[in-house]
Amino acid sequence: MSANSTPLAAQTVTVPAAILGAPGISKVQLAGQVLVCRASTAPIQCKLDAGSFFPIEAGFVIPGPAFKSITLQNNSVLPVVITLYAGELGINVIPNNYSKLFPTYTKGTDLTGAAQLTAGNQKVFSGADANNGAAGARKDITVQNLDANGNTITVLGDNGVALVTLAAGSPPWIKETAGSITVKNASAGTVTRCIVAETFYAA
Repeated sequence: MSANSTPLAAQTVTVPAAILGAPGISKVQLAGQVLVCRASTAPIQCKLDAGSFFPIEAGFVIPGPAFKSITLQNNSVLPVVITLYAGELGINVIPNNYSKLFPTYTKGTDLTGAAQLTAGNQKVFSGADANNGAAGARKDITVQNLDANGNTITVLGDNGVALVTLAAGSPPWIKETAGSITVKNASAGTVTRCIVAETFYAA
């Protein structure tokens, strides 16, 4: 880093999933003249200040014009986790821990309708993509409880120990793990909807 350089400001944001056709929106207070998308679990729409939305994903670098805020729009049914850097064009550098991203892909499971979690029922996510034998290990998993009746969900690790209890409508829970994860309805009622998103390393 040169003597007149300063690190880029960074922020990691979880953009909520779209619900009933309404996109998930997150506003980020990052200012600068260049925007770098360090990582993202999926492509997403981005807007600088009051400009127009444009697509962004991991590895994108957007130079100027200068901006003071960023709006992220998620039109998918799964939450998106994104890490952004912002700074001044020409004098900032990406921190030394910036590295080339391994290609990933995301699979979503919508536990609703016939697949909903009835009382005491559970769904196990092994950490491997059974439909893609060439895929690598899971990078991370996101679980969000969207139940309409106030029922809670318990997430268990591969040792059977409870990792977190998610109340209905709570923010998405995200964990980097290649191990088995169990999503369990430990309540007396039926969880009408739960979204699970897994990001896998491509082969």
